[in-house]
Amino acid sequence: MYRVLLYYKYVPIENPEAFVAEHKALCSRLGLKGRVLIAHEGLNGTLSGSVEACEEYKQWILSDSRFAHMAFKEHDTAVLPFPRLRVVVRPEVVTLGVKDEGTLPYKAGKHLTPEEWHALAQEDDVVILDGRNMYEARIGKFKNAITPDIQNFREFPQWVKENKEKLNGKKVLMYCTGGIRCEKASAVVKETGIEDVYQLNGGIINYGKHIPDGLWEGSCYVFDARNKVQVNDDAHHTIISKCDFCKELSDQYVNCANAACNKMMILCASCREKSNDACSAECAQHNRRGVMKPWLIDKVLA
Repeated sequence: MYRVLLYYKYVPIENPEAFVAEHKALCSRLGLKGRVLIAHEGLNGTLSGSVEACEEYKQWILSDSRFAHMAFKEHDTAVLPFPRLRVVVRPEVVTLGVKDEGTLPYKAGKHLTPEEWHALAQEDDVVILDGRNMYEARIGKFKNAITPDIQNFREFPQWVKENKEKLNGKKVLMYCTGGIRCEKASAVVKETGIEDVYQLNGGIINYGKHIPDGLWEGSCYVFDARNKVQVNDDAHHTIISKCDFCKELSDQYVNCANAACNKMMILCASCREKSNDACSAECAQHNRRGVMKPWLIDKVLA
């Protein structure tokens, strides 16, 4: 059994390069895998390893006064989701591309606990706004949420500018996977003049831990080898997305087996087998895995 830690903190870091070196040394000694992004504006990490290693890492980072109150989202998994460790310096810990001289995260919407957010989400004068990308929302979202048609977080400010009328006069409840994108996305919404902006503290993962039979529908997309995680308990778990080939319910994303294509698709188990993970007959001839089975999508669609 492995543990996964998801965490972030917006706090000034004067020497990101030195902090990267400290992280690499400790994480390598503990055998932790994952990704840690460090910038002058803060820290954003997803690490996995043994329960003991994760606990030692937590104690180390929490002993630093800058991160003493940093919250961790934790869950256990049978499979180590990251193949390697990557700790790097970045201009931003989550890339929005908005020049705001480092003040944007601190203008964020009001944080609500999962219970507070759940209660407010059911009122009449509320709009629920997804702070993630469209392909994430495709396999899971909150009931009645607006899911912006964007492929990258950098597109979010322009989407808000073009769709502000959908938010005017409403209490805007925002959410994302772990909370970090909402710190900036909610501030972007507030800068348009909308004052009643709220964000789900701890994000989708934290909501599911507190309210496993709530307003969530589907699975939660994650950026690691697991691809997705279940949010609701078993009795309330649903699948809302469909296989791109046969239209049967599925929430399994697959990248096209042709590395030059790499298109993201949702495929059911049967269509994965029949298509050889290729999105087309042409891509089936350039399978990065070296498996040259016939492409059988004609039978899938029959």
